[in-house]
Amino acid sequence: MLNQGVHPTTVTFNVLLDELCKSGKMDEANMLYKLMIHRGVQPNTYTYNILMDGYCLVGRIHEADKLFVSMASKGFMPNVVSYNILIDGYCNNKKVDEAMNLYREMISKGIRPDVVNYNTLLISLFNVGRVGDARKLFDEMQVNDVAS
Repeated sequence: MLNQGVHPTTVTFNVLLDELCKSGKMDEANMLYKLMIHRGVQPNTYTYNILMDGYCLVGRIHEADKLFVSMASKGFMPNVVSYNILIDGYCNNKKVDEAMNLYREMISKGIRPDVVNYNTLLISLFNVGRVGDARKLFDEMQVNDVAS
């Protein structure tokens, strides 16, 4: 590709990163991300979401969290998908309190939760036996008019 004078774009890198991340090849994905930056190709929120999802998929939630924090400092604001990814990562690692804190942060920043947020949190709350908290969250979901 490069030999033919074709230069990869953000979309090109995102497609490659997505495949690496879905395959659990996070070290390779991280190297490709660094190459992207080195070549002057600007990442976007989707780039960060791909990487965060990959880290969560392999259980490296701490690295996903660091990336989540750093994306805002680089001018990329997390969106509802960013929050969904990290909330799901926390829930899959049985860190429901951290997921709930992130959910509250999302709301405080004016990002409206969607059905994915609620379903992920509800299932996790039930799985850890917090039925009362799940009921409160379900009631909140109804008040916010989010269908399940």
